[in-house]
Amino acid sequence: MSSPQVSVLVITYNQVRFIRETVESVVRQDHDSFEVIVADDGSTDGTAEAVSELAREFPDTVVPLLGGPNLGIPSNFNRGLERCRGELVALQGGDDLFLPGKLRAQSDWFAADQRRVLCGHDAYVFDSDSGQNTRRYSDLTSWSEGEGPVARRI
Repeated sequence: MSSPQVSVLVITYNQVRFIRETVESVVRQDHDSFEVIVADDGSTDGTAEAVSELAREFPDTVVPLLGGPNLGIPSNFNRGLERCRGELVALQGGDDLFLPGKLRAQSDWFAADQRRVLCGHDAYVFDSDSGQNTRRYSDLTSWSEGEGPVARRI
């Protein structure tokens, strides 16, 4: 069975310092079939130019959504979602990184049970200035799993 097509939606605004590493963390995934939609929200710091360069480097993978005024997170997010073509959609901020194997692991998890419609995961909070992971999101809240509207605490 072939892997499902995944659209990775990266939303960004004034994140030129991080956007290359962000997109490259997706492009290096070992998944068979994915696209990277990068929705820039009217950046003024060179982010749009960096996204354009990444689209030239990875023309079959990176799809830039550039131009226009700053819409704010919800509208930029919706604009990006409209462009996604994948059976599955993964979300990523313009200053976040995917660990190796993330797309394949989540795609395989979805494929194992057709009732699955949403998947989350833990994440490290990284301080760019110090170069240190400061905590994990699971340190801040409890996680749950389950079927339908009732979840079990894990």
